[in-house]
Amino acid sequence: MPLGTCTARLIAARDEDDDVDYLALVVGDVADGRDVAVRVVDEEMLLIEGGRSSASPEILIGLTATPNICDCSSARHVESQLCVDGPIRTMIASVGVRSVVVDWYHPKSTAA
Repeated sequence: MPLGTCTARLIAARDEDDDVDYLALVVGDVADGRDVAVRVVDEEMLLIEGGRSSASPEILIGLTATPNICDCSSARHVESQLCVDGPIRTMIASVGVRSVVVDWYHPKSTAA
């Protein structure tokens, strides 16, 4: 789908064990990409943030703002999913990415 000046692809995965759905927006061409940027954004802002994306290619992981039983709304959960064989890693690998760079800096959480 066209998104801003790029094309984007929305992908989803379901973790049957935890009964959780994951969404990601792939901005630009990531096939065989190395060091593709990955950012965590609020799930409800996924398409808006994708339209604002200044980096291409980039993968945006949408997380719900409301924590659930497995605390899947936390960046720590996403980090563990990327480091071990989890649904988020499988979802990203399915689009042909070779390696990613993850930015865990969250300006909102540093405000005093």
